[in-house]
Amino acid sequence: SNKFLKDNKDILVGYTQKWVADPLHTWSRGWEYTYVAAAIRKYAPRDRDLYLLDFGSGVTFIDWMIAYEILDNNPRSRVLAADNNMAYQDWFDQLNKRYMERAKQGDLPEKYRIPKVQFIGHDIRKPIPILNTSIDIAFCISVMEHVDDSLAAARNIYNTLVPGGYLIITFDIDRNSAIVNHNPSRADALLKELRRIGREIHFDNSVLRTYNSEMFQDIIQKKNDLYTLYDGKIKQYDDSEWINTKSESIRKGLFFSCHVFQKL
Repeated sequence: SNKFLKDNKDILVGYTQKWVADPLHTWSRGWEYTYVAAAIRKYAPRDRDLYLLDFGSGVTFIDWMIAYEILDNNPRSRVLAADNNMAYQDWFDQLNKRYMERAKQGDLPEKYRIPKVQFIGHDIRKPIPILNTSIDIAFCISVMEHVDDSLAAARNIYNTLVPGGYLIITFDIDRNSAIVNHNPSRADALLKELRRIGREIHFDNSVLRTYNSEMFQDIIQKKNDLYTLYDGKIKQYDDSEWINTKSESIRKGLFFSCHVFQKL
């Protein structure tokens, strides 16, 4: 993440101003990215090329890390990043062009000559018939809490998966609906639908403690299948200053949840 941001600072300046400067080090994202990366390492088949789909991608390091590092032994595997903001297309094009040019100059390994990350503009609430039963692994990081019809979105994601394919999903839960309109009842409804249309795999969540480079590695707590980094106190490690401007009661109401499902 740090290298991605440093190497592409000039390209990403518009995006980082639009969202946050460093997504990995913002609230729960460090844990969610870790969870998704570890789950892909565990469940991605190594005997064939794969197609992965990042629903609600934004423009972050994770897609390139998965395509070129985690799937390094699957040279023809591809990551498709989908987001409803068509403006992201330009950032993806610029990033891919830079990686290709640096590989040609010998600054990066040869594998970067081939763009393995592609962008598609799409609203997660709508089906993507062209992708039906073509995706091996779909992942969705902190997106569902921002989608008004998350049940439809969940079904749309499932429809893209091949039989036996995996969905890795994380989302925030706001007990007070103070920051996002995704309270426990909405989260429960989403999980109920996901469990109805797929099989939940109880992935070893101890992976969340492998984020060893951060001073908050032992802060995370699990409460009834939910995770929280906040006990209501101000956390100086968080690069997202907006969270520290919220009241103690609001911070105490924030949780996140991580799950793996398999399409039957």
